[in-house]
Amino acid sequence: MKVSIAALIYKSPLYADFVYEQIHKYTPMINACNATFFFVANDASDEVIQHLTKMNYPFIKHDNIRYSDEELFKQGIGWPEYIHRVYRAWNRCILESEHDYVCLVNSDNAFSPNWLENLLQYANENTAVSSLLIERGHEVIGHFPADLNGTGSIVYDCGKTPLQYNEGKFLEYVSQHKDYVKNKISEGGVYMPILFNKQKALDVGLYPEGNTAGDSFMNVIDYGDRVFMRKLKEIGVHHITSWESVAYHFQQGEMEF
Repeated sequence: MKVSIAALIYKSPLYADFVYEQIHKYTPMINACNATFFFVANDASDEVIQHLTKMNYPFIKHDNIRYSDEELFKQGIGWPEYIHRVYRAWNRCILESEHDYVCLVNSDNAFSPNWLENLLQYANENTAVSSLLIERGHEVIGHFPADLNGTGSIVYDCGKTPLQYNEGKFLEYVSQHKDYVKNKISEGGVYMPILFNKQKALDVGLYPEGNTAGDSFMNVIDYGDRVFMRKLKEIGVHHITSWESVAYHFQQGEMEF
């Protein structure tokens, strides 16, 4: 089973370097030619494009048409405008993936040994498998709650940015809990990192191109990630979390850097 791993990037060379290095450090399947990694440079700055090119990182340049709030609302898309462009870029990741399985990760994720292998042990056409996510606990947005989509995330602060990341602290946490999480799975989970079958994603029409608007643009009645998971469930794709696949999440990443 081969996997295409993809991340979005748009304004931070630091985050590009960080996630690229983390992926290659903790994903030996890349060296074994059983996995590939690439960026989708989503409405990326000239600085980021130049950096990706200079570093010879594999990337696809993706530029979006900018629509007004009113134009998006007429399409049934709600606030915020930029999420429309983000979902279009995630769909580009799926479409450009060369393998049967796609793994989407955020540029502000860090990883631990066997994170991908421990997703793959549960992978098949009828599962979407998330990593167990450790989040720092954002001072405004909190963390991914279990009541939103199942498993949720765990708050354990190992740093706010790549410059502050305490990798040793994170890996020690993973090591200390390895017996507890062994062979453990749970229902639902975070939206990224997530591994799923490419064809199944195509079968449901990929991610919706934004959040769902209610009676106004600002009135959001559903979220693109949740709609995508629901559409997969309707065709028999079960969303689970592999607790042995552990990733860290800075939260808000490039947006706050």
